[in-house]
Amino acid sequence: PTRPTRAADVSSEDVSGVPCWVLTDKKGKGEGARYVSKGKFEVVRFTGSSASPGQLDFSKWNEDLGIKAPAASDIMKIG
Repeated sequence: PTRPTRAADVSSEDVSGVPCWVLTDKKGKGEGARYVSKGKFEVVRFTGSSASPGQLDFSKWNEDLGIKAPAASDIMKIG
């Protein structure tokens, strides 16, 4: 089995005003990073690598998304 990769570097940076720890592996921030809030230890951002660029921000932790279960009459029985 392969061992999980451990963060090689930890730095600090603010993401939209939230103080965060920035975790990277030995390749550095340009090859992907995880941003974790210092206060609540919540994931705030993921960034991709140069081969797979992108950014995913999480900003509405614990907020009601307004998702409701469908009415029983809208549910189809399978099988």
